Amino acid sequence: FLIVYWIIWFTRKRNLRSFREQERQAALENVEKKLTFLSTISHDLKTPLSMILGPVSLMKEKAKDAESKKSLEAIYDNAVRLNNMIHRTLELQHLEDTDENLLIISTFDVVEFCKGVFEVFQENNPQKKFIFHSSCTQLLIEADAVKFESVITNLLSNACKYSDDGATISLGISSHDNEVEIVVSDDGIGIADIDQSLVFQRMFRAPSTSKLHEGTGLGLYLIKKYLELMKGNINLYSKEGQGTSFVVTLPLSEKALPISTKNNSNEDSNKAKVLVVEDNLQISSFITEVLKNDYICLVAENGRAGLAIAASFLPDLIIADEMMPIMSGLEMVKRMKQHPRLSSTPIIMLTAKSDNKTENESIKLGIDVFMTKPFEPTALLGRIKQLLKSRTDIKEKVRIETITEAEAKPIEAESINEKSLAKIAKIIEDNISDPDLNVNLLCEKSGIPNKQLYRLIKKYIGTAPLDYIRSVRLQKAAVLLSQHRFTVSEISYMVGFKSPSYFAKCFQNQFGIKPSLYQSDDESIGKKQDN
Repeated sequence: FLIVYWIIWFTRKRNLRSFREQERQAALENVEKKLTFLSTISHDLKTPLSMILGPVSLMKEKAKDAESKKSLEAIYDNAVRLNNMIHRTLELQHLEDTDENLLIISTFDVVEFCKGVFEVFQENNPQKKFIFHSSCTQLLIEADAVKFESVITNLLSNACKYSDDGATISLGISSHDNEVEIVVSDDGIGIADIDQSLVFQRMFRAPSTSKLHEGTGLGLYLIKKYLELMKGNINLYSKEGQGTSFVVTLPLSEKALPISTKNNSNEDSNKAKVLVVEDNLQISSFITEVLKNDYICLVAENGRAGLAIAASFLPDLIIADEMMPIMSGLEMVKRMKQHPRLSSTPIIMLTAKSDNKTENESIKLGIDVFMTKPFEPTALLGRIKQLLKSRTDIKEKVRIETITEAEAKPIEAESINEKSLAKIAKIIEDNISDPDLNVNLLCEKSGIPNKQLYRLIKKYIGTAPLDYIRSVRLQKAAVLLSQHRFTVSEISYMVGFKSPSYFAKCFQNQFGIKPSLYQSDDESIGKKQDN
């Protein structure tokens, strides 16, 4: 009887496992069919769309009546948007292959290229303030010019789209360790912390921004794929309500630059960068006049603009006024201290307010020097030199200590841990649909021993590796559910769960709500999920 019972139990379990695997495969195939259908229909739409764009473009130029011209421009703009969406959708099928043959490589000057794209946006958005800066007059890269233009265009388009009139949008270019770094910053609505790890996912649109503007959720996904094909990378720094910075890195070309250009670049690169945040034009002009021989200077007219410019300019020192419109100097400093790339930047508070309260606030925020107006130019120069020298000495001391400690005892630096965590996150992301992804497989793919992996994830993420994998799966599932593109069952298999019922149980444990209800637009459900 026991043998017969065991045979029946084992057969049923094997059949159930086989059924679930078939169900999973069917769900994944269904997803692929949907994406293939989307790509196919997008291809079919290109021909009739071109027959709309062409005639409308001619009619728009010939139209004399203002109202007719405005209507035709609206038709043309939306047709162009539709064309861009179709182009992005068609690119998806090719990008999944990560084939380098998709690239048409050429060598070009990234500074001149970015400046050209930047000036187009500056001309088309007169209601916003644009600031362009490059630490070098010329930097050569080897990349696909069309795809690179799409990267810069998308980033600037997003910066314009998600920032108000009067906002500051900046693009900064610099070179570090045989790489070019391009930073596009704005002082717009920012991206919530919970969404930042997901913005480069395919078809993801952050809930905070999806209601403001229409979109496909493919822009940042394509940017990341393009850059990976060109051996580059992109990182995000953002704070909700405080703006966003996207940092693009690409390898520099090994081709030599002209001698004159190299000399000019070296002269500029040796100078420290100073950002002057001052709403009084006469005072800011006077300060830059005093500093221009020894330093590279940029000016921001208020604290909000200062934040956006600093994120791409990455100054070695900031001189800020306190009393400014839109955002005060102290509020700007408070937000800068929360920005990982600006938190250690020395700051001189140069203000007409000489009361003890303002000075005490400055000290609490970690402002290095508090100076009152009027000021002596020589005193200001002396303070700047002192702060920059102290910063250089500290950097050198830390570097020497790190090297010494590394030789004495091989302890991994924090930066290495960060790289390891990024590698682990990417492995999970790349294998998220694999139900067999577990701690052992993660160790095997990352090359990190089991105990070391456990300590690393526990220390920096605060949870066990298996819980971390499950958490990433569920976060991805939440994103897919909010898109209303797939069923709950399909999504459960897409994120690597073997059973929709187990997925629903785990999802409810983490978010306090069933997956089917999570897709609802009911505000009360949204609030419950947030709690």
